[in-house]
Amino acid sequence: MRPSEQALYAVKDKFYDEGISVMDWARAHGFDAHLIYRTLSGRSRATEVKGIGLRWL
Repeated sequence: MRPSEQALYAVKDKFYDEGISVMDWARAHGFDAHLIYRTLSGRSRATEVKGIGLRWL
């Protein structure tokens, strides 16, 4: 099951509100930034990101 578009926007908003770039967050948490970008754009399932889904909100 893919995350809803609303959930993806909520994550993007959280990054923006906290002033954190996706690249910086990915590096700090040991993720490939391209995978995070694909997930946030809806092209990759969040569950494919090391099984974390959107729990890191």
